[in-house]
Amino acid sequence: MPLPLPHTHPTPNTFNIPLRGASPTTLDIYLSPLYAKINAPPFLTFIDFRAQITMQHSKAWIENGVVYIRVQWSDTQDAKEVDREDREREETEEQKEERIRKEMESGCIHGWTKEESMKRRERSQAMYAEYLANEQKQKKIGIQAAKDQQVRMQIKLEEDEREQSRQKVSEMKEAAIVSSSQVRNANVCIYRTNNIDQSEIERQEILGRVEEEMKKRALAKKTIPPPRKGGTITVQFTPRTLRSAARETQDGMQCDICVTLD
Repeated sequence: MPLPLPHTHPTPNTFNIPLRGASPTTLDIYLSPLYAKINAPPFLTFIDFRAQITMQHSKAWIENGVVYIRVQWSDTQDAKEVDREDREREETEEQKEERIRKEMESGCIHGWTKEESMKRRERSQAMYAEYLANEQKQKKIGIQAAKDQQVRMQIKLEEDEREQSRQKVSEMKEAAIVSSSQVRNANVCIYRTNNIDQSEIERQEILGRVEEEMKKRALAKKTIPPPRKGGTITVQFTPRTLRSAARETQDGMQCDICVTLD
């Protein structure tokens, strides 16, 4: 049978539970809106809070062999409201005042039966499951909101890039128009200059043709050189050493060959 662990309530919002030598590696802490469970074999203890706590601002941790629980009491539900929802027994005003005083001193419920405590813990578990579901939902909403924000930022960046591209294209078009205008002006100046210097160019071309013609005539007037002196070419033939049977046959031999063939 598990052994309970005593706890202290040094401040209205803290609980201290010494582990008494239990191994922290096997420690399991369950914190819910209405109670906490500390399982450190061979010890097992329950702390039934006197009122509901807010899970967002409550936490539990272990340090130097002691479990510390810091809670924040909910503003929407006090001890009397818990009594009306979970307790089925009627009490006198003096009994209720005494019980509430002891609960305020210890931070836990006082004078509850086992059935009432079990009923309260079941409701606490349902509240904790609802809290986890809401947390998961809020987490998904936050993730989706972050994704939406990222998409919006990406869309804005793309729009800025497109706007910058449009501005660059517009600037390039304007520069091209200016450059084209400058080129046209330059061509007009060149054309005018060419028209002015056209007569000089034609005169230079005529002078060039006259000079070439005079050079040709000067070359034609030059004397043709005399023919070269005659020379001697020496040819030496290789003497013949072998006879050709086909060309040097005699008439008698040809007749003998014809008779043999007949």
